[in-house]
Amino acid sequence: MQEQIQTPLERNTVVIDNASKAENAIRELLEKVAIATGSTDIVREPAADVIEEPNRVIILFDVPGVAKERIKIVVGSNYIEIRADSMPLPQAKFIHLERIGNYRLQRRIEFSFKLKIDEAKAYLKDGILQIIVPKLGENASETELVVE
Repeated sequence: MQEQIQTPLERNTVVIDNASKAENAIRELLEKVAIATGSTDIVREPAADVIEEPNRVIILFDVPGVAKERIKIVVGSNYIEIRADSMPLPQAKFIHLERIGNYRLQRRIEFSFKLKIDEAKAYLKDGILQIIVPKLGENASETELVVE
């Protein structure tokens, strides 16, 4: 039998497909644990996009269904960290559970440059948390933001 040779694009497609299947399997496992135990102690990292501009950095986090009052943002001299506690699960029998606050969010993004922490701003709209921080802050340590 002759071995079929894959192109780099075909190999990448296989790797991406396998990674997607693994991610879905992990999500299903977490869902089953949450349903079986009623636990809200699961921690997930929200998806994020980081855009670096010459004078600032913009970070977009996916936080669908999370109220701004639940979000805590800490901006350090060279990092941004977000956290959101889980919500108590409603008294209901769940068949499927992915979204209703059955998990805590936490993510920290570090930068190779300093941030002007006193000028950082955060906005929440349509399930997207946007954090805008100017670059090159001097003598910065850490500050906590309020979502507008």
